[in-house]
Amino acid sequence: KPRKKAYNIGLSYLYKEDSSFFMKANRSFRYPLTDEIVTLAGGGINTDIKAQAGRHYDLGVRHAFNPRLHGQLTLFRAEIKNEIFYNPIGGPFGWGANENHPETRRQGIETGFRAIVLDNLTLRGNYTYQKAKFEDDPYRGNYVPAVPRHKVGFGLRISDLPVPGIGFSADYTVVGSSYLISDQANQLEKLDRYSLVDTRISYTKNSFEAFVGVDNLLDKKYAQYGAVNWAGAPNFYPAPERTWTAGVEMRF
Repeated sequence: KPRKKAYNIGLSYLYKEDSSFFMKANRSFRYPLTDEIVTLAGGGINTDIKAQAGRHYDLGVRHAFNPRLHGQLTLFRAEIKNEIFYNPIGGPFGWGANENHPETRRQGIETGFRAIVLDNLTLRGNYTYQKAKFEDDPYRGNYVPAVPRHKVGFGLRISDLPVPGIGFSADYTVVGSSYLISDQANQLEKLDRYSLVDTRISYTKNSFEAFVGVDNLLDKKYAQYGAVNWAGAPNFYPAPERTWTAGVEMRF
């Protein structure tokens, strides 16, 4: 039975109240899922697939410009060995199989802020730039599918308006384009960039909360997921259009 070890280590330095430098490192692993081990070649078992393992590093700063304005900047890097991916023409008969790639690398920067504009109004924002590439043959230098290079988010929170207990939130998210899953060769059309607006109204009193939310408020038509099939053609899977949610919560 294969065995893997994981660890997580971190260090932070508080240079003033609510402000710090930090660094952390950890090791992760993922065993193949059952449906990743089973092949299409007569329902056989793929004994060649291995567990993937990764080393992850973060270095950053959290800074309080004043009690109402906070910012954060993080540099990150992940080195993945034997990353599991689906090859649509893999396997002994070329019908498709899950395989390991020797090494992939993800690195980038993430930044964000939180600003208390008024006592009952808070603004948030974040931006992530990520470059994910294959570091070994046969796809050395190509981009890892399903990893957008850019992602941006803005949000606002309003509380106690117009009466105590009523809250409103709105979030705007932009996700950049990415290559389709299984397009390791980076040859096909990319999944388009898309943007979403999600909103929520809630009422809270003591341990009780009731809410109504609308996801994809502007009813955008987009695909959040796309993959290459066994014939080498792209398949796009439409995401939900405007969606309403409602619920109540009681905390004891």
